[in-house]
Amino acid sequence: MDELREALCSYVGALRHEGWTREATLATVRTLIATPVTPDGAIALTPIVRDALAELTLEWCQAEYDRLAAATA
Repeated sequence: MDELREALCSYVGALRHEGWTREATLATVRTLIATPVTPDGAIALTPIVRDALAELTLEWCQAEYDRLAAATA
């Protein structure tokens, strides 16, 4: 999970550096998390687990975006 968090935070940082808004960044991450890598991935996680993972990753991304915004303010 730490590797996933670090990768997502790096992605959020890159999007923010490119000028993406907080809302656009979070929408992109939400779509990324909700889309299975393969058709088989669609059944690998139950909807409850997928939703929980999406919420957790969005919390990480919100915190990272806000941290970066505060650091440059």
